[in-house]
Amino acid sequence: MVHGSPLVGVVAGRPGELTLHVLHTSRPLRSFLGTRLLSARAKLRLVGRGLRLIKPLHRLNPYELSSHVHYDTESIQD
Repeated sequence: MVHGSPLVGVVAGRPGELTLHVLHTSRPLRSFLGTRLLSARAKLRLVGRGLRLIKPLHRLNPYELSSHVHYDTESIQD
């Protein structure tokens, strides 16, 4: 096993106005809430969508793909 840094850097913005956002994977909640990479509205939407996925994903068996068909509603073109 190779241990890596708990820091992840994301560069965002327009050319000439780029900003480095550092996320700490060892403190994911604090890092997520404190980053300016996403707006407060985007963070709320992300959390809401994540909460809606917890229940259906909890029941899925990752080795039985036939039970996942109704979740696959987008084609590559979409």
